[in-house]
Amino acid sequence: MTRFLIYLFPAMFDMVLTCVLLTGEMRMAAMNAPATATTGVPATWAITYILACLVIGRWIHPAGAARYIVAGGIVAACGAAGFLVFPHLYLVYLFTAVVSVGGALFFVPFQVFMKAVDQEHESPNVVRATALYTLSWSGGFAAGLLAAGIFWNATGTWEYGYVFSGIMALAVSLGVLGLRYGSRKGPSARQVEVSSLGPKPAVPDRRYENFPDFAWLGWVGSGAGIFCFYLILGMFPVTGNHFDLSKDQQGMVIALMAATQALTGLLLGFGRFWMYRRALVGIFGLCGIAGLVLYALGESVVLFYPAAVCFGLYSGSFFFYLVFHAIIHPHRAARYVSVNETIVGVCGFVGPMAGGLLADGLGLSCPYWIAIGILTGGVVLKLVIHTRHRPKLHKLKKP
Repeated sequence: MTRFLIYLFPAMFDMVLTCVLLTGEMRMAAMNAPATATTGVPATWAITYILACLVIGRWIHPAGAARYIVAGGIVAACGAAGFLVFPHLYLVYLFTAVVSVGGALFFVPFQVFMKAVDQEHESPNVVRATALYTLSWSGGFAAGLLAAGIFWNATGTWEYGYVFSGIMALAVSLGVLGLRYGSRKGPSARQVEVSSLGPKPAVPDRRYENFPDFAWLGWVGSGAGIFCFYLILGMFPVTGNHFDLSKDQQGMVIALMAATQALTGLLLGFGRFWMYRRALVGIFGLCGIAGLVLYALGESVVLFYPAAVCFGLYSGSFFFYLVFHAIIHPHRAARYVSVNETIVGVCGFVGPMAGGLLADGLGLSCPYWIAIGILTGGVVLKLVIHTRHRPKLHKLKKP
């Protein structure tokens, strides 16, 4: 039971983060603020998260991991309360940054705590572990987005999204305290590498040791997908407001994308070799391109819902691909995972800001068309590299 409770916490905290982000974006869009003002909300989260991780990473000690996680929940709850106490529109950036610091306090030490509580359940099955983690954070991501739209549409005001986020953040702190002091085992004194993107394998998975190292391809090829993912996250409230979508419809579209991503990640855990197959990489890439085309052409949920599903299929595959290839080679995992973190953070800043600037300067659909070009380049690169390695892969025994 403890094993599954551990995976519940990142889902809960992602609910906090995404509910705060989408509520802030919808507030900006509803006031007809420039697109760059709206997309500046997730950009503020991303740059603050990067800087906070760099600082917090120097302080973390395994023995104090649970305390940092509890502090993260409290800081995020304080940020959520700040939105309510100081409701000025442009203070959204300040309190988004506060919640982002809470996120860094949670995610940086989270795996240390997870391993301390769950030591007896470690598994060398990297594919399954990656699938569970993708399901966890993506599911929470979707639930938070959906909650933001539903609360606003049901109440006619933005405040309840922040109330929900504050309550969830405190629930995370209380839950971690319960596991920390309810567990017989305290945190290990040994240093453990941490990452908000995925679990590190407890022991090397020998089945994949002779396969090509595609981590760099994940950084470049999947990096293009991450850029597009955050561009959509930043731009869609602007798009939805322009076409008079209700707040729950806006939340539903982005939540549907994240929910599809979560289910895709889970289902991919049943495959052991797909991440080396050229055809599947290409099919998922085409889904992503199709999704962006539908976002660019859409004017109502008739096209936005299938756009979300198509892109969610792709994002589930590239997040899985990125994490798997970073952690499958244990002696390089620490360095590779740190690069993953950097790429996600940078794309989380550049994607929304680029989308806002392009929309303000060249039109609402322009960011999506530019994203199509970038994503096509990333998919083509993946196909070329996988084609070059195809003879070697055919000679290797399937893991």
